[in-house]
Amino acid sequence: MGIGWTPAYRADIVGDAFVGDGTTKSDATAFVFDGPAACRRLTATFPGNNGGARSARGIAKCLAKQVRRHTADGTLAGKVVSVYFDNLHKLPAQRALVAASRARAHNPITAEEKEAVSELKLDALGPGHLTMVMPWDLLLRDKDTKAIVWELLGQALFAVFCEEEGCSVEVVTEKKRYVRQYDDVLPPTTQSAHGEADLMVRERSTELADAGQTVEIVTVDYDQLLQSLLERRTGARYVRYPKELIDVHILREKYGTTRGRLLTAAFHLLAAFKSDYSKSLCRPAKMKVKEFITEMQACKGNIVSEVVDVAGTHCLVFKPQQLRGILKRPNAAVAKLVGSILWTLAYFAEYERTKRQPTIAYPDDDVWFHDSITFAHDV
Repeated sequence: MGIGWTPAYRADIVGDAFVGDGTTKSDATAFVFDGPAACRRLTATFPGNNGGARSARGIAKCLAKQVRRHTADGTLAGKVVSVYFDNLHKLPAQRALVAASRARAHNPITAEEKEAVSELKLDALGPGHLTMVMPWDLLLRDKDTKAIVWELLGQALFAVFCEEEGCSVEVVTEKKRYVRQYDDVLPPTTQSAHGEADLMVRERSTELADAGQTVEIVTVDYDQLLQSLLERRTGARYVRYPKELIDVHILREKYGTTRGRLLTAAFHLLAAFKSDYSKSLCRPAKMKVKEFITEMQACKGNIVSEVVDVAGTHCLVFKPQQLRGILKRPNAAVAKLVGSILWTLAYFAEYERTKRQPTIAYPDDDVWFHDSITFAHDV
């Protein structure tokens, strides 16, 4: 979640689901990492982070130390560690817009910087690269070297976690799935076309939970809370952030046990706060963040629901009249933004997961005069 997603609003939204701060131990038996999110914090250059001056192996050792501290018994023996990195060739088309927006925040890579990258000889990774201190900020600015960085960090994480006695490990990069397991503890993976790490993390967490593991997701991305509301099955128990540990089972119970209520709660989150794929409705609709949070908590009626059609296909239905009764200014500009929110809901609800992205019916400018619109089919 983006602009306005403050600690105060998070506390209001999460409520009793807040377990403790980022150092709180949990009873998790499986830890699933959003690789890019977890590693970026340790590659970034800022005071107190040693200037970002760490090797890939050094970053991996930091993460291993952190996860040991989070376990109930201080060890990874008998635990599962799963790490997923982006597959840049399988990202949705909308991701290109996100990347372009972020690229504008950086200066173009200079000829001198390109030469410095060339001297690293990253086209053929070897054991020596694992212990080299890299110019991480520079490498992560270019999509080609970014893919290499994720592969390098994936190799380092696999090597370091394999040094943990009795720990089953899987690391998934764009090129390969690295596995070391005990007692066949890792369930089969389900075929998916998704390439974004946070969606693959959610998918794997659900598979591990179905196999009897108590799962903790480790990330910095608050979209995981949104995804937890959209999960059809039990899924992960916890999501751990640098400063928070949240019980997402309690979070789901807080906003209702029916599919429609959870979809509507997720809609209100996206209406209140910016995400990578959608913008807040607050400014064009003349609404305040607090007003959307209040509606989310009250949930007087479902703005989005899920039905099964005569062919047995799950469908998402938007009810414009229900939203119109909340907004102070329903207009064409708001309708356009609602379309991006509906797409984001379908995407994070894993509609059409065998494709890179779902296809939806976007609402027209006069959407406010319709009773309901079926906007997505899970085909």
